Amino acid sequence: MTVIAACTNKKKLPACDKLRIDNYQAESLPILAFIWNRALNEVESVRLPAIELYIGDHAQSIRQLRQLLVENGENTRLYYLSAGYGFLACDSKIKPYSATFANGTRDSISDRIRGLVKTPIDMRVWVENLHNRMPNPEKMDLPIVVIASRSYLDAFRIDLTKIVSTLKTPTDFLVVTSSPPAWLKELGVEPLETFQAMRLIVGGSLLSLNARVGLSLFKDGPASSQEVRNRYERLTRNCVPIPPLPKRSKPTEKQIRQFIAEYQKKNSRPTKSRALRELRDSKHWQCEQARFSDLFFKMSEGKNGHK
Repeated sequence: MTVIAACTNKKKLPACDKLRIDNYQAESLPILAFIWNRALNEVESVRLPAIELYIGDHAQSIRQLRQLLVENGENTRLYYLSAGYGFLACDSKIKPYSATFANGTRDSISDRIRGLVKTPIDMRVWVENLHNRMPNPEKMDLPIVVIASRSYLDAFRIDLTKIVSTLKTPTDFLVVTSSPPAWLKELGVEPLETFQAMRLIVGGSLLSLNARVGLSLFKDGPASSQEVRNRYERLTRNCVPIPPLPKRSKPTEKQIRQFIAEYQKKNSRPTKSRALRELRDSKHWQCEQARFSDLFFKMSEGKNGHK
């Protein structure tokens, strides 16, 4: 069996400044990738196996899935889809880095391109220019289970399409994701879509939902592609629908800075977590935690006179 999972922003060790994508800028993705690959090669840093470097609930669930399969006698290969490195075997020793496909964060790859229209298709160009390439898909054991968000699926679309093209039937290609792209069905792949109500059964946060659902599908041990789909159907039948959350608008950086300034002014002991919760509850704004944290600490330093 082969498991292919998205990497995580959380790392066991922090990235040094020269291995953060926000330190670089270029006119195009190929040029940026060239600069980034050179930094990965030349910057001195400790290395860890990818399976040890990635942490957090998502990463832990992926490790548990691999361990569960191995303990049940299943020959399991685990790969990561890495925004910084490309297609990685889990035992590849890599340096702590910070690069992400998510927009609006400090280390967003697309934000480092001057004048680039930010669309998922652009990230395919980035992935194709990274050094770590996909291994021979014909040597991957079946079934192949992909656990990743929409942004990672779109970025690695070329590689994933090549994998499906080598299969006798696309039913052996199982994709666990919360927002399946239309091109999967064009390949004949029927995704195993995750949704919020599943959290009542598998637990965890929305960020780790795909990984937890993937783990849940194999809690009774290895299975054929059809049996995995049968387990998925049973899981969905046990889910009670949850009312959708109210739609939130996405604020500009100026709006976030203004909110933080007002919050810090009216609170003698302001905290980041309380500020973010108030922003989401009172303003009904959508704001990524990493993006908010970065602005909050920058403004806190400026307020305390640290430049």
